[in-house]
Amino acid sequence: MRFLLFLGALLLSSAPAIADNLLYLKCDEKRVLRSTLTFADGEQLPLESDSEELLVLSIDTKNQKMLVNMNEVDILVKNGEAIYTDVFDDGNVRDARVLFTMLSPPFARYGQGKVVRKEPFLHVTDVVIRADCVRIDLSEYDKFLNQ
Repeated sequence: MRFLLFLGALLLSSAPAIADNLLYLKCDEKRVLRSTLTFADGEQLPLESDSEELLVLSIDTKNQKMLVNMNEVDILVKNGEAIYTDVFDDGNVRDARVLFTMLSPPFARYGQGKVVRKEPFLHVTDVVIRADCVRIDLSEYDKFLNQ
């Protein structure tokens, strides 16, 4: 009986510490894409576009994991920021990016990336990302994902 009381007290006392490791954010992310297509004859075509996306993040600072909408990624937590880096290279397409998420107010995300496609012609895209974020609770996070 004493063991059950001890276990219950232990669980209740550790609950806030567990919650402190999780941060939920809703971010209005804006991306600027600047591309240059280079054709076989050397002619270049510059392109620029903007896009926006509303997304939610679940950041686990203890386990250094982040859910971006429903996609889990590994992060490095350093100097009050969650840092996400990724490189994809299949020989034809190389996609490299680094994104920073501020873990205290003012909550924000920022970063950049570059995508290079070699075939059927050289296509280089630079991406700049900026987002203003607000802290949300677990119920708002779940509600957003279940829309």
